Amino acid sequence: MPPLTPLQFADKYRKMETFLYPQELPTGVTPLYTPPTGWTSTPVEHYRLGHSNWWQTFWRHDIAPRLGKTITLTVKNLGGHPEDVDFSPHQLQRHFYPPFVGKGSPEQAQIAIQLTYRFRRVSTSVADFLKADFIGLDCNGFVGNYIQRVANGWGHPWTGFDNDKDPGPTTEMSDMIQTCCDKPITSTSQLIAKEIYIFVLCEDDGKIIDPGGKHAWGHVMITEPNTLIPLQGGQCRIKVVEATGAGMKLRDIDYTIKSATAGKFGTVFRALRGPADTGNGMPIRIARLRA
Repeated sequence: MPPLTPLQFADKYRKMETFLYPQELPTGVTPLYTPPTGWTSTPVEHYRLGHSNWWQTFWRHDIAPRLGKTITLTVKNLGGHPEDVDFSPHQLQRHFYPPFVGKGSPEQAQIAIQLTYRFRRVSTSVADFLKADFIGLDCNGFVGNYIQRVANGWGHPWTGFDNDKDPGPTTEMSDMIQTCCDKPITSTSQLIAKEIYIFVLCEDDGKIIDPGGKHAWGHVMITEPNTLIPLQGGQCRIKVVEATGAGMKLRDIDYTIKSATAGKFGTVFRALRGPADTGNGMPIRIARLRA
């Protein structure tokens, strides 16, 4: 079992604290907003999908011109321990960018927040910044970071991970379930409480939906171990952790898994997302996350 469950990993974002340095503006520039300093509550749970110009504006106009050959930042790692880390501008840019496109780790989200509020003449409060469409997570940004940094990479320095390396936060849904899982599930009776499972959105015939083609999106989810509850008629309930759109945040919610049918490309399950979902269910494929 990985050292953090998906729910515990989600709380690294949802209960995040960021160390905010005193604001450093060019000489003669009057602050529009003075942010707090020290460890500050900065929950990162906004759904963020796609291209962003904000990171370039902030980096090129406000941050990069203020950096020397190195800069030391204080970042809390996944173990909950603060670290003072030295970065060159090139190294720092690689960590600053991902949160603005929904792909950042908890450490990278802290960097995006602290650099923006250290060097930019901001007018938006920290709380409003986190609610707006600046930084956040998309679905494979969350699941992929969990797989890359917790399930597969625990114990390795967080500064050495590559967000664009598979499997990780940029891995597409079909690749994620094929490369990170070792047991396709064909019946709810095969689900084991202690295991972690990957759910992916699919067509009615079982074909996994990746962004592109006739779809502009796909969806991938991950389950929390030891939350499986068998129900009558071969159904079950299980807690799922997901970053999802339609105004929703990074969340955990109980899915009800209904009937399974054989499709051309694999077994298709129907999943109700929470007690308010009374429809026919979302079509998904299920596979066990490789231990």
